[in-house]
Amino acid sequence: MSKPKPNLRAMFDAPEPQAEPAPALAVSPAAAKKDSHPGKKPVLIHIPEAMHKDLRRLALEDGIPLTQITERLLREFLVKKGYTQHSAK
Repeated sequence: MSKPKPNLRAMFDAPEPQAEPAPALAVSPAAAKKDSHPGKKPVLIHIPEAMHKDLRRLALEDGIPLTQITERLLREFLVKKGYTQHSAK
């Protein structure tokens, strides 16, 4: 007894079932714009792993968040290059 062969042509020629769109989530405009760091933009950088380890260690030793260290260094760089509006802080 042999198995009946599946009708592949019928399987591939048949229209695909249409998925129903997911209902839109009701989010208020105020909640959509809520920002944990108002007035700031995220910056992604890639640094050597050893540098990252040293920065994290120093941040823990000094009790200063790594983001604050990075922001201070970037501000210092900008002021050094003549962008003095960043010197206040």
